[in-house]
Amino acid sequence: MVSIQRILKSPILSNLLNIAMLIVTLTLLILSALASLTKLSSFLAEHLSIIFSIFILSALFYLYLEISRLKRRITIAFRDNFKGDLENNWEYRGEWSKPEKGVLRALGSDEGGITKVGALWENYEFSFETKIINKVTGWIVRARDLNNYFMFQCGHDVITPHQRLSRPLFKPKPDKTSVEITGHQVGWRILDPVSHNKKLHDWFKVKIIVRGSSAQININDEPVFHQKTY
Repeated sequence: MVSIQRILKSPILSNLLNIAMLIVTLTLLILSALASLTKLSSFLAEHLSIIFSIFILSALFYLYLEISRLKRRITIAFRDNFKGDLENNWEYRGEWSKPEKGVLRALGSDEGGITKVGALWENYEFSFETKIINKVTGWIVRARDLNNYFMFQCGHDVITPHQRLSRPLFKPKPDKTSVEITGHQVGWRILDPVSHNKKLHDWFKVKIIVRGSSAQININDEPVFHQKTY
């Protein structure tokens, strides 16, 4: 089973609270300036508390909407036991199949596969069990699409990070004053491998922890890889 849990980032809530406080402060400044005007002074004096309450409620309502939106986007749990149609949850290329209940097999899949709900994920934990069938197994993190992501290729004793990148191809337009995109070129950047010395010959547990630009990999509950920045 694959399980992913998004983690809500505290700096986002802090920024929203700062925005709410800024709205309140600006409201007070505006009301103070208006109160100094002769024609409006009496009106504001009579209705200042009502106006102030309206602005406070508006700021709190805005804060509530933003928090609700972020929770829907960030704290959604994703799980797949591979019992249903793979295309319901995954975008993939190659030979993906379910040879037995609860098991996914991916062969001949150069592009790999990504969840259909994870393109905007930032911080999350990704847990599953896997087995090396032919030299290596692998998993993808921080994917924008099937042509832009990081992939960790795990062999029996080493983990090799890969970056898959897509860049546009340009050609000049007939007027030679501008260019147009004619296609995209996709390629791999292979990063330095890291030995784990686990001698993986059977099913093993993997947990990936992604925080911002860092990634940590645990195999059978033991950390074997940690990269702070890519």
